[in-house]
Amino acid sequence: MRDVMSTPPRCIESDTSLSEAAKLFLHFGFRCLIVVDDERRKVVQGIVTTMDLLRALI
Repeated sequence: MRDVMSTPPRCIESDTSLSEAAKLFLHFGFRCLIVVDDERRKVVQGIVTTMDLLRALI
C-alpha cells in the first residue's frame, strides 16, 4: 500500500464547507478526504468521497 497511498493523508475538519471540500478535490485530484475532529488532535471521524459531495449537492 505504501507505494500507492498519498502521504501525508489529506484531512479536513468536520466543519469544513462543501465548497471548500470541492475545491480540495479539484485542486489535488483526490477522490476522498479524511474527516477529523480538529486540526490539532486529528481524531478520525470518517471519510468523504467525491460521490458523497455530489449526493449532498443534488
